[in-house]
Amino acid sequence: MAKIAHRPPAELNAPVFGAGSVGPFAALSLKDHGIGRIDLTETNALRRETANNAGLGRVIDPLTGAPGESAFDLIIDALGVQATRKAAIAEVLPGGAVMNIGLMDNEGGFDAR
Repeated sequence: MAKIAHRPPAELNAPVFGAGSVGPFAALSLKDHGIGRIDLTETNALRRETANNAGLGRVIDPLTGAPGESAFDLIIDALGVQATRKAAIAEVLPGGAVMNIGLMDNEGGFDAR
């Protein structure tokens, strides 16, 4: 992961979109690789609470606290809908990476099936 941004993992920041079953495992992997800042975004209050209690990183509701454009080195989309793909592209830093591991729909011109 450090090769993505050409910086040590501790200096990288990465959100995981979705805190269902796949997102927390992605966050654990990031944590294991020493990523400095991990944000989990989730709209469901119960999932936010579960992720927060697990200590996986900062947990936010993207409907009330979006980080803005070009803010992250690596983005993991564990949800895979048109809105999260669009947000990932808008929020990744130039030269960063977007990883789509959630494939909920094919809307928006991205057919991964």
